[in-house]
Amino acid sequence: VVLGRREVRGYADSELGTAEIARELGVDALMECSVDFPGDRMQITAELVRGSTGAILWSDSYDGRVADAQVMRQSIAVAVADRINARLSPELQQKKLRPVDPEAYRLYLRFLANKFSGEAIPTLQSVVALDSTFTDAWAMLSWRASWAAQYGHLPRDEGYEMARSAARACLDLDPSHSAAHMAMATVLWQQDWDWEGARIATGKAAALDPMNGFAKHGLAQILFASGRIAEGTAIYEDLIELNPLNPDLRQRLGWHLLNIGLFDLAIEQFEKNLELFPDHFWTNLLLGSTYAAKGEYRKAVQLQKDCEQMFESLRFDADGDGVKEKGVGPRYARGGWSELMASAYANSGERGEVAALVEESLADFENDPSGERAWLVAFYLINLGEIERAAPWLETAATAFREDVEAETPQAPENAYRLAYLFAAAGDHDNAYRWLDIAFDLRSPLLVDIYRRIVRFSGMWQDSRFEDLMRRRGY
Repeated sequence: VVLGRREVRGYADSELGTAEIARELGVDALMECSVDFPGDRMQITAELVRGSTGAILWSDSYDGRVADAQVMRQSIAVAVADRINARLSPELQQKKLRPVDPEAYRLYLRFLANKFSGEAIPTLQSVVALDSTFTDAWAMLSWRASWAAQYGHLPRDEGYEMARSAARACLDLDPSHSAAHMAMATVLWQQDWDWEGARIATGKAAALDPMNGFAKHGLAQILFASGRIAEGTAIYEDLIELNPLNPDLRQRLGWHLLNIGLFDLAIEQFEKNLELFPDHFWTNLLLGSTYAAKGEYRKAVQLQKDCEQMFESLRFDADGDGVKEKGVGPRYARGGWSELMASAYANSGERGEVAALVEESLADFENDPSGERAWLVAFYLINLGEIERAAPWLETAATAFREDVEAETPQAPENAYRLAYLFAAAGDHDNAYRWLDIAFDLRSPLLVDIYRRIVRFSGMWQDSRFEDLMRRRGY
């Protein structure tokens, strides 16, 4: 097994020795590289080190123009594969790599160091302006534009059109570029809701690069989203076998199972994950949410309290995969499944905890009378069972969110979905469908993960309107 960057990046600044790192990763050897840029040249020193003894199994130095960076990278991959008796894919062996403009490559490295900054997309646009044949930069521009469109950093249509154009530019240059096929799949999936087209594109990406775990992960998500649960689960299990030290994989599988109401199977996945990663925040959080969904409220509340303790030790990693985001505090440990956790508190003899949050939210609304604050007041009141008291706050939130829709704000698609599930929780299915239709028209990214048996809308499963929504969404 060859582990990818995601599994090893946490050791970049580690003080552990080679043997300790290899033992923790469960590998026989480690690859160590250093890179220097004297003038317009690039010097790479690479070593393959035996994990148990620290003995150098292979080493070499590479000196060339910055323009030939991709060629040198391929040369290292071929040399290491030969040393460990691995076999590179025929596509990689036969791939003809173009020289890269040196200044474009330096800019690209600057992007890689700050992929989630506000300058990421302008930096990539500068890279491809300097070198329009730099395929990796086109693929990254596509991925970054999709990310920006999904999370409201760019207008949705503008962001996805940029992503589509960048993926096409890359594939026109190199039809065998795995990451570009995956980037195109993201557009087909998240913007076009073309599930079959996205499935084919992710399949191509995975076939072209069997080590592209991101492509296989994407394929599993698409299969779940299109109702092919057994196939999606099988792909996750294969990924977990290949990457046993990536806790996000089993956590994500459990999340899908929780989403569709397979609570016992979700608990099984979360508990397996915690055997290896007992302090994994998201796994603990979602396990608590699953117990809440099952009605085992005391277990849910205890896990919730554990998560609040864990939260303060979390930090962002290099790719921004942490959880401390703007406006987030320990209360956020109730997470994206907050309604389940709030319900757990309300039903476990700790109603006072939720009542205190109502009071906090009312005070916040006095200082900031926004739709978001009104939504939060309604949210907590509904989970206390105070539906009548929540009604005017729901209407206040709806008025503000309608203004977002009319103004075409980036947050409008997500807010429409969030208001729909709050109306559903309050038992007002007519308004829930009204806002789901708005979310559909706005192509809300949150509708990508709405399944026929999604727990959040469990009271609406038997309604023909819900079946119609699933049909329009392509489920």
